[in-house]
Amino acid sequence: MSSTPIKYVPFISTPSASFWHSLLIHKLNVLKLDDSPLPITGFFHAGSPSPHVFYDENSHSFNTSSSSSSLPPPPTPNPTSNEKNYLKGTLKLFNTMEEFKLLNKQTYLNRFGPSNDVICVAFADLKEHKIWFWFAYPGVKYGTPTTSTIDNHNNIDFKALDATLHSARLEQFSSNPTSPMFTFFSFDAESNTSTPFYNRTTVQNETSNNPEIILGVVDSVDHEASAPGWPLRMLIDVVQRAAPGRKVTIIVYKTSRLRRLESKDLENPPDSSGCSGAVFHSVTLPAVQQQDEARAIVGWETPLNSAKAHPQMVNLSSIMSPEVLSSSAVDLNIKLMKWRAVPQLNPELLQQQKCLLIGAGTLGCNVARVLIGWGVRNITFLDCGRVRYSNPVRQSLFVNKDAEGGGKEKAECAAESLRNIFPGVNAKGVNCEVVMPGHTFDKDAYEVLHRHVAECDNLFLLTDTRESRWLPTLLGTALNKTVINCALGAESWLVMRHGKHSDPEENRVGCYFCNDVVTPTNSTNNRTLDQMCTVSRAGLAMIASAIGVEIMVANLHKMGNDETGTKSHLGVIPHQIRGSLATYEMHNLTSPNFKCCTGCGKYVVEAWLEEGAEFVEKVCGGVDGVDKLGEVSGLKEFLEGTGDGVLDWDDDDDLENDENEF
Repeated sequence: MSSTPIKYVPFISTPSASFWHSLLIHKLNVLKLDDSPLPITGFFHAGSPSPHVFYDENSHSFNTSSSSSSLPPPPTPNPTSNEKNYLKGTLKLFNTMEEFKLLNKQTYLNRFGPSNDVICVAFADLKEHKIWFWFAYPGVKYGTPTTSTIDNHNNIDFKALDATLHSARLEQFSSNPTSPMFTFFSFDAESNTSTPFYNRTTVQNETSNNPEIILGVVDSVDHEASAPGWPLRMLIDVVQRAAPGRKVTIIVYKTSRLRRLESKDLENPPDSSGCSGAVFHSVTLPAVQQQDEARAIVGWETPLNSAKAHPQMVNLSSIMSPEVLSSSAVDLNIKLMKWRAVPQLNPELLQQQKCLLIGAGTLGCNVARVLIGWGVRNITFLDCGRVRYSNPVRQSLFVNKDAEGGGKEKAECAAESLRNIFPGVNAKGVNCEVVMPGHTFDKDAYEVLHRHVAECDNLFLLTDTRESRWLPTLLGTALNKTVINCALGAESWLVMRHGKHSDPEENRVGCYFCNDVVTPTNSTNNRTLDQMCTVSRAGLAMIASAIGVEIMVANLHKMGNDETGTKSHLGVIPHQIRGSLATYEMHNLTSPNFKCCTGCGKYVVEAWLEEGAEFVEKVCGGVDGVDKLGEVSGLKEFLEGTGDGVLDWDDDDDLENDENEF
């Protein structure tokens, strides 16, 4: 029988959606701009009708040492399965489509092909969830083709061959249950023994040392295939490097699909692996000629139903739910900041924050929009008002229809609107009044506010009156919450970060009430309409809201070596920002805590910690209650000791004209 050039049935790459999805997550969270080749592992089942090579979420062998401790670790590969044959290689994920297109594919394959079973190059569009990819299974193309003659080898017992291979498989399983199925082996016809090979180096060494060796390969296709599978080409390339120009006998071992070995198989071994035949090839290896030094590596995959090799594309968005797509898109914008702009940014920390917004009006709506822009997932609105027809033009979470029929409750309406904008947010609405000095005491309302302040991490004060900020200020200070206060005047704004009861006294900053020399009281009595409604320039709320959230985010990213607590990885952490649209100026100011402050002072906090609701009830009892607050805080005694001159201070009246959002 004459020798003929060998043809091979190529592999068919079958990456799963989970393979690509896990790769996208790793690119976004860990790799960022690093495009170094990644180790990957695929597997095929011997004796399959179609030689598919599968890749799943466990096919990545990522280096977990590069992962941030705040991130979940990349997937860890499962123990290998003993019925699968594995291929090891690399995947290079380019940063731009241009790099992917301009890659010299032949040069890349020549460089990395000889040392890998599989190579993949890809580009991922993280916004659109699309991946362009191209797999290659490297094989050497020589000037002289590799030929073979089919040899019947009547002197070899096929049943003995099958039995010895199965014994080798059982022996390997008994010593290492997670060992994969071997792809290459040698066979000794005299002793009817087989030796499995698990890597190319062993094959190459054994071939160099034994000229008469009979080699074998477990075929990737069944006996009905028109040609042997690609593993034969892999074996021939290895042997050719060890013994160029030599004739070797290679057994192409055909088997039905293997089943996974289990512990019980060691006690009652099956008769065989299910051999469906073996084909003996007497292969003449091409001699290495001088012109072969520039030999090409081939193997770029041709997609099914295509006549030409080219890259493929997978669109994960077609199998992702709208909710998952939304969450992924929101996360993308934040996590991309880690690549270059702010490497120390902690998106997971932002997602975990629980934010309580006291007030769901113009400030509350804008603060919520900026919070979800930063990826915050947990937002609660607390408000007792209803949507009015004047609200939607300035309050961005409402539409005109929300004001019909008396108006929807603002808190729940704002939460529902936020969920419609971003389904991944856990937004809640609480319809509740805020207990205020000079008004009346409602124990149920107090308990609701107390509970929600205790559960939150960050508290935003966004209400329309000065006294409605008092109790949240006191609770936030005493419970050591981050309190951000936003207040508007006609053309000016104030945004400030309150101090905490646990802060060191020398570094503790003041609150909204620290510069006041009067106790908070009912500010809505005897006021004209323009004093009770929002009378401020339309852009103020957006400016103040954005600055308030930015201060919160900066505060979450403090530098560990900064004892003052005023420096973060995003820049400074201001105490208060005062700005004006009349002069287009902004001032970054700091003022210390005032121990006689009615909102956060030492004495008033200690009184609440000792008496709780009873103290609040005493304070919120009309004029007498307001006087009681002045006495407990020490403000009354302070004023009496400093004289009447203190009352001539400028009280920043324009900032008392806060927007009426309730």
